[in-house]
Amino acid sequence: MIVLAAISALAIAVWGPRHRLGFVLLLSSAAPLTVFVALLFAGNLPLPVAGLLLALTMAVALIVARAIPRVVAVPFVFLALVTAVPDLDSAVVHRIALGALFVAVCALVRLRFDLAMRAGCAAFGAQLVVRSSDVFSGGHARLTWELIVAALLACAFLVTRLAPALEATRSGPSPTSWPVLRANVGMGAFGVFLAVLFCGLFAPSLPPPLTPVDGARLQKLREKTSQGGLVWMLPSESITWDDASRDEFPWLDNLDARWLTGRPLTGLYHVGRGDRLSGGLLWGAFSLHHEIRPLRMVKDQDELVQLRMAAQATVEAVRDVVPLIVPGASEDAIAKALSENFKRHGCEADSFPPLVISGAEAAEPHGTGARGVLKAGDLLVMDVGCYRHHYASDFTRTFPVSGTFTPEQKKDVEAVLAAQQAALAACKPGALMFSRGKEPSLSQLAADALEARGLPRSYGHGLGHTVGLFVHDVDDSKPFVAGSVYTIEPGHYVKGRFGIRIEDTYLVREKDCAALTEGMPADPASIEALMAASKK
Repeated sequence: MIVLAAISALAIAVWGPRHRLGFVLLLSSAAPLTVFVALLFAGNLPLPVAGLLLALTMAVALIVARAIPRVVAVPFVFLALVTAVPDLDSAVVHRIALGALFVAVCALVRLRFDLAMRAGCAAFGAQLVVRSSDVFSGGHARLTWELIVAALLACAFLVTRLAPALEATRSGPSPTSWPVLRANVGMGAFGVFLAVLFCGLFAPSLPPPLTPVDGARLQKLREKTSQGGLVWMLPSESITWDDASRDEFPWLDNLDARWLTGRPLTGLYHVGRGDRLSGGLLWGAFSLHHEIRPLRMVKDQDELVQLRMAAQATVEAVRDVVPLIVPGASEDAIAKALSENFKRHGCEADSFPPLVISGAEAAEPHGTGARGVLKAGDLLVMDVGCYRHHYASDFTRTFPVSGTFTPEQKKDVEAVLAAQQAALAACKPGALMFSRGKEPSLSQLAADALEARGLPRSYGHGLGHTVGLFVHDVDDSKPFVAGSVYTIEPGHYVKGRFGIRIEDTYLVREKDCAALTEGMPADPASIEALMAASKK
């Protein structure tokens, strides 16, 4: 993987600066794509307005790209440096300042920004290498990235000196003539506008709900929107799961439509209001996700039944595999046993690929497990969940492979548990998972508890997330409301040695939060007693 990333990075650094036309098109397509995504997730503009906005965005982007082809390196290198700098201890403002500094220096050295173009390509290439392996992560990730950028720049200059044909063209791509550009932009913008309207006019109607409960959800939506609109299939987090089956975890899934109808729907649908042409869907919302999201946050009684059953099936499945946790056991065998036990306890499938990770591999938060063999003295992290009628569960426990924790492991597990309990004590309607300004949050309280016990405040992932039709369900980032479901999962990771994470799923009630994943304590003494009992 590292070798492939290095070859790809060098290719980008050498050939990227020469082919500026490709970057012009890339930047031109990024703007309308960004607007499209924003409309899907955050806007409920009428279809004609959304279509006009997308068409105008594309037209402006193409015209700007035509007007400044010779300095296209400026926005490119700026975006490259802002997005490519490793995230560790790097605030957004610092990254923007670094990008601006690079652009300024490159502008002074060579007014046509060839050096800036090379710097941008090297920045992307270096990030590709850094992300290819855990070898480059850690406290010196930024320094490593900077050294790789310098090495790629040096290699690119050396290669282009040995092969002059690869030298970056200083003048950029040949500009398209204005008459041709106007014709192409006009036809393209009009085509985008018509495509948006056709989505509303020709998308199939949302099928009728399967049950009265589903019908009640659809009625709630109709009460919030006057003209109806489109219900889109949205990108799924499973895009990033390299060990997941595309059939089991699709990249695009219409969970909003599933929530409204109880049916496993994956395409584009419309929720109409009267005739499509007159006062109906033609003026309906481009996307109803903005309206559906807060409704999905609050679970009804039927949803809570499924979530509770999925949570309990997960806990029981983990209990069943505890006897398998012995030195020499295969992580893969434990993962497969978990999946089988999920079905035995009433679930239909895994809600995400099970993470069964031990030893040094577990020091990478949410890394890919099920590849190693358990060793005496190591810790085993099991982060697993299952689907019950497509409602997910999420649950994590940390076990000592030898059956007992070492004094250091015990101290650290107790610290992580204290962090979870500190957050749980403040979990109630109105609470915040993460801070916004000076407002206190569950995340801050958990970090304070870790720090009070001598562990780092930061552990490489968020404290928790919502759970529902997906393991990381919709979240409007607002204060907790009664009826919503969240996980609380603090952790502690020691590079090259071990990882610890404790995770439970909680229902927000009127005055507090109650665990859905009940029946398996997380304190060291209880874990050791459970493992000892399983061996008898």
